[in-house]
Amino acid sequence: MDSFYKRYCNGECDKVWDELILLGDKVRSRAVISDAQSVAREFVSRCRKNLMLLHARLQEIGYQFASPENALRKPTKSELEQLDVIESKYGTLPIILRAWYETFGSVDFRQSSEQLQHPDGIKPQKGPAVYGLGSHPAIVFVDLNESLKMITEIDKERVACIQEAKKNGYYDPEMEKYEPFFPLGGWTSNCEPKGFILPDHKFDGVIYNDGGGDMYFAYELRNAFRWGGFPFWSHSLKNRNFYSPFEYKPNFKKIAPVLQRDLAAV
Repeated sequence: MDSFYKRYCNGECDKVWDELILLGDKVRSRAVISDAQSVAREFVSRCRKNLMLLHARLQEIGYQFASPENALRKPTKSELEQLDVIESKYGTLPIILRAWYETFGSVDFRQSSEQLQHPDGIKPQKGPAVYGLGSHPAIVFVDLNESLKMITEIDKERVACIQEAKKNGYYDPEMEKYEPFFPLGGWTSNCEPKGFILPDHKFDGVIYNDGGGDMYFAYELRNAFRWGGFPFWSHSLKNRNFYSPFEYKPNFKKIAPVLQRDLAAV
């Protein structure tokens, strides 16, 4: 039987991914680990090509990134070294996430507030075609330092909740159970952070479930690329009245084909 890597390169992307996920912890067995890592690196390589295309095209159509220096950059030497520290402190990263941060320092396609938010009213105001495109962004993977800051904040909130419970008489020892959560930087539709619960010895893991089922890291990116990086606005193609309150509405019908062109299957 062909290797997972060869099958992935031959177009069996979805099937290979599902099979690697089903292996669970066994993906790290001596017979599979090298093959699985090759698939992960190929996936990230294709993502890199897509992201470079999107980044360039967005600049060409006048899209302003909220943080241009972090929109798409390689990891620094210290960030690469930090991966081992994070795994030692919080637990093993899934194979795909490790491969991701070995290639990217940060990927942040959030839009500048000037282009995103209009000043008056709930209904969207008219603006240039690209205004409002960055609403509910799917492509947000902050750098490791930012993730660590978020981990600290989440833990502070957890400790404060426990103290509050003890003070007001509703404390439960179950509240002390702690599973490190590694935030990616993005947020779900129900305002929960996207990320992985560590340790995660599997190939890929669930980064959120906002009521529509488990969403894996790769599936989130796959869906994002399908819609040129901005899947939120795909709803506007079926519902012309679709909008995001207090934000501009882009001309997605015009922009999407430009962004979608020649993106690689991942």
